[in-house]
Amino acid sequence: SWILKSPSLGNTPATITVSINVTALPIGSYFDSIIVASTNATNSPKVVYVKLDMIPPPPTIQVIPGQLFFSAVVGGANPLPKDLIIKNIAGGSVLNWTLSKAQPWLSVAPMSGTDSNTVVASVDITGLGFGTYKDTIVVTDPAATNNPVKVPVFLQMGSNLPVIEVD
Repeated sequence: SWILKSPSLGNTPATITVSINVTALPIGSYFDSIIVASTNATNSPKVVYVKLDMIPPPPTIQVIPGQLFFSAVVGGANPLPKDLIIKNIAGGSVLNWTLSKAQPWLSVAPMSGTDSNTVVASVDITGLGFGTYKDTIVVTDPAATNNPVKVPVFLQMGSNLPVIEVD
C-alpha cells in the first residue's frame, strides 16, 4: 500500500509514474515489487524490485534560555551559576552535542552529551574590573538541522567604589 503507481493499466509505449506514501510508516526497511505484465509480450511478466529505507529524522537543537546574564561587583562574590537546558526537539536521531566557549571567566559543564541534558554555566570574576564582558556558548552537532546554536553570555561587573549620597 506504500507504493503508488499511475497509471495502473494502459497500452505501450507508456510511462508509469511511481511514488511513495510514507504516511504512518515506522522507521525500518520495506521491500515490495511492481509487476508489469502483458498477455501479448513474450517476456512477460517483468518485475521491478523496490526497497524503501525509512530513517529517523535528523536531530534539532533547542537551548533554553536563549541567552544568559550574570552580574557581580568588582571584588565581590561570584554570581550564582545558571542552568542551560539542551534538548533534541526533533526526536528520531540522537543529538550528540558539544559545547565551546572562548573566555576563561566562563565555565560550562558538562562540555558534551547526548539528547536532552542540563548544563551548568558559571563565572569566575577573579581579576575582572568594572564593565561588561561577553562570550558565546556554541552548541554543535554536525548532524543537527540547525547546527550550530549560539547562546550569548553577558557578565556585568559593577563598581566597588563607594557611592556618595547627598541628603
